[in-house]
Amino acid sequence: IDSPGHIDFNAEVTAALRVTDGALVVVDAVEGKAVQTEEVLIQALKEGVKPVLMLNKVDRLFIDKQLGPEEVYDCLQRVVDDI
Repeated sequence: IDSPGHIDFNAEVTAALRVTDGALVVVDAVEGKAVQTEEVLIQALKEGVKPVLMLNKVDRLFIDKQLGPEEVYDCLQRVVDDI
């Protein structure tokens, strides 16, 4: 079930979480968490759903931002810590 994290779809996210066993929370590696990321995670945990974090667009850290391996690691660590 693909459910957007935008606040306008809060009820749809809750409904989707009630019929699932797990949730894949996709976060942009460059942009970091979106406004509703924490709220969706809180909803998932309240519904007993086990969330799994996926960092998307990791290649942009190398290609667009021209970061080295250690800088990419640090950036990813900051994104995870922020969530």
